[in-house]
Amino acid sequence: MFATDDPVWAMWFALLARGPGFRSTRNGVWSIRGRRRYFFSVDSDDADVLADGWLYVLPRAGFTPEPAVAGLLQSGQWVSPEPVKPLARLAVTPADFPFADLIGRHNSGDSMVRTLWNARTAYRRRPRALGS
Repeated sequence: MFATDDPVWAMWFALLARGPGFRSTRNGVWSIRGRRRYFFSVDSDDADVLADGWLYVLPRAGFTPEPAVAGLLQSGQWVSPEPVKPLARLAVTPADFPFADLIGRHNSGDSMVRTLWNARTAYRRRPRALGS
């Protein structure tokens, strides 16, 4: 079972619409001077890439953080080898997602570098008050 202690990640996966036109998602976060920068991209024919969903509050016991890739890159995922019972669930809607205006699009042939470049460009175009 996978979980995260990052509410933005939890919302992304709770809201991600995986309809018939959905093929993949590319997403990530990097931290610059203690401020997180997220990127979100989908390969989808669907106009709406977010749909209503649920956030599940899970007990921390039994979960451990995934090890860093190459000792450097954190996935933000926590793993439990055993199923756990949710403590609570919260309804979320696309309007709740703070980065809905920054979801990019990619094609299967696009490189990850291109996906990251598009995310960087979107952040630069976003008004400063919203990008913090």
